[in-house]
Amino acid sequence: MIGFEFLQKIGEILQKSLSTEETYSAVFDILDDVLEFDSATLFVVKADTGVLEVAERRGSQLVDLVPDVAFARGEGLSGWVASQREPVVLPTLGDGINNRGFQSLISIPLWSGDRLEGVLNLGHRDSGFFSIEAKSDLKRIGTHLSLIVDQDAARVARVDRRVGLDDVRDGVGRPA
Repeated sequence: MIGFEFLQKIGEILQKSLSTEETYSAVFDILDDVLEFDSATLFVVKADTGVLEVAERRGSQLVDLVPDVAFARGEGLSGWVASQREPVVLPTLGDGINNRGFQSLISIPLWSGDRLEGVLNLGHRDSGFFSIEAKSDLKRIGTHLSLIVDQDAARVARVDRRVGLDDVRDGVGRPA
């Protein structure tokens, strides 16, 4: 069950001025307290293409399946989950489907209103570790994490605009 402490920690991240790397590392630290996992991968939507890209990972394995299959938002299971509104729980992966070091997988789409922010995948080496019963908590986790990804994207956009304005002010790019 996702409790008050989780929400408080998410709020603390939202209040801090952290770099993207520090923000996502802090997210994984919080997740590690709430959900046990061996590997995790956070995919975020790249603003200029609308396609998922790896933003952060923890553990020895990139957590995704069927990387050779392309979907509108990206490749692999994450590309498919990006079009869904519900977390996907695969409690047990067959031996033939997975040689990546995880045997149980959770994939959580991160939606902020009608805008997809990313997908979070968590893997565990033990078959049957994750269960379908956790879906409501996973959806709440996705909602709160989407706020962090959205805030970080807005911060990066502000910095990029500021740098562009500074360049204009300083005459960078002015014809010689």
